[in-house]
Amino acid sequence: MVRDYSDRRWNFCQRPAQDNKAKCLVANIAKGVPYNVCAIPVEFEDGIPTKAISYADGKTYKVYEVKEGQITIKEKQYPIKLQDGYYIIRKLTVSECKRLQTVPEWFEFPVSDTQAYRQLGNGWSVDVIAHLIKATLKDKQESV
Repeated sequence: MVRDYSDRRWNFCQRPAQDNKAKCLVANIAKGVPYNVCAIPVEFEDGIPTKAISYADGKTYKVYEVKEGQITIKEKQYPIKLQDGYYIIRKLTVSECKRLQTVPEWFEFPVSDTQAYRQLGNGWSVDVIAHLIKATLKDKQESV
């Protein structure tokens, strides 16, 4: 079902979906800063999106509504710092985790995704290590 998403209660990406007709939901992080992950609504109930396909991984996810700083998941409400709107909740991809850890795009993990997630989660950011080494070397030079 293709719809015109001109209603103001939706947060949309500027780029259209692949069919150039439907726009997509955009995820926001706290304080209203846009996060570059979009999802195309594909299922609706009474005009409200219930499922959406993520641009990041192509999978279909349930859509959740944030209203007045609360999100309802499995009939329980949780406080959340997001603007009112519709969002998907999904696991970050390995590539997204690599970017957060400042691992170069060209680097490939020769292990399963599960192991890659563990390595990235247990690792230190390259930028943090570089900063620590520089600070240590600077302290040593100053003490000599």
